[in-house]
Amino acid sequence: MKKRILLLTLLLPALLLTACGSQSPAEQPEPEQTEIAEPEEDETPDSDQASENQPVNESGYVSVSHSINALGYDMFSQLKQSGSENICISPYSIETALGMAANGAVDTTLEEMLHVMQVSDMDTFNQDITASMDKLEADAMDIRIANSAWYAEDMNFSDSFEASYLPLLKDSYDADCFEENLSDPSTIQSMNDWISEATNEKINNMVDEVSPDACLLLFNAVYFNAKWAVPFPTEGTFDEEFYGTDGTRTIPFMHMSDRYFKYYEYKGIRTLRMYYKDSDMAMDILIPAREDDDVTQLFNDLSFEEKQELYQGLSDAEEIMIGSLKLPRFEFSSDSIQLNKYLADLGMVRAFSNDAQLDIISEEAYISDIFHKTYIRVDENGTEAAAVTEVMMERMSLLAEEPVSFEVDMPFMYYISDTSDGTILFIGSMNHIDE
Repeated sequence: MKKRILLLTLLLPALLLTACGSQSPAEQPEPEQTEIAEPEEDETPDSDQASENQPVNESGYVSVSHSINALGYDMFSQLKQSGSENICISPYSIETALGMAANGAVDTTLEEMLHVMQVSDMDTFNQDITASMDKLEADAMDIRIANSAWYAEDMNFSDSFEASYLPLLKDSYDADCFEENLSDPSTIQSMNDWISEATNEKINNMVDEVSPDACLLLFNAVYFNAKWAVPFPTEGTFDEEFYGTDGTRTIPFMHMSDRYFKYYEYKGIRTLRMYYKDSDMAMDILIPAREDDDVTQLFNDLSFEEKQELYQGLSDAEEIMIGSLKLPRFEFSSDSIQLNKYLADLGMVRAFSNDAQLDIISEEAYISDIFHKTYIRVDENGTEAAAVTEVMMERMSLLAEEPVSFEVDMPFMYYISDTSDGTILFIGSMNHIDE
């Protein structure tokens, strides 16, 4: 199979940072279209119509990494406000999935999607995401990105669907394309097999059933597997207490001492960077400088520019001696998170309505649901993570000088990124860890 494994599922009815969970798309409630206010014809929502957390990208499109991170920060903040405890999503997967869908949109629908994605030009984004996928997959570690499109045999697609849309998905996203009876159980099994293989069997049975009105499913999957440049000694793992939001739990902690890492403090947040072997990829761990503070809240309160300053400050920091490092060994799998409301709050409204302008695909299509699911495991050797984003479309039915300690025995945040350009693949927070 091809190495690329981003998993986006653009399912007209029905892949990498995840508030992470297991509920299937079929079990999710139907979108409440009547509760989403729509803009006037050919009118793009103003910034004051969107969520107060919606970023305003005054400078326009900067780079694919800038856009991915901006959307990731927005989604992470939205999920935190919703009351989610442990959170893990893949900004890379969500942005790529939306990119595949946005290539089928026009007019106000396209403008709203690009606004949320913080992209000003679709052609430039397509070129940049292609280059980004190639760059990531050329890394020495195991990073796979995959895309696929599954479309109905009996749908009244536009003339441009097969003439330009599918070729673009193949050329820019290296997507596999399948024309099938989407509601046939054998097709559903094939979709789940594709997802499972794309994520090295970390995400399974994501598609439960497909609506008879389904016309297109787009899948994007991301799989990540890497070893630490400086692994934790297995003999240094033993049980200690983790002070989580749900109380104190005794769990396995990994330990090492007197090793050099990048370390940086910024606005009440302490950060440490752990690189992966033979790679620019790294995991950054964020904890509060004061134990009583909520590091996720501190992070979300930062502006986009301040978050970038935090990241750049750590990137520019010198390695210092960490006298004592301890990190919980953890594994987390999210439920399928429905992203409709969060994206609508950020300004992507029309695509979810019966007035959706997905004319490049079909004048009869609208996005019924967008789902996201992730998995992450961190142990002494390294990190394994996977993400799937599913977009469903339906026919309209209408610096310290002395050695410091960095002991992560409290709720913490993390992100995994390509430090050469800052692109975040996964971002998450752990507020409690099961025994």
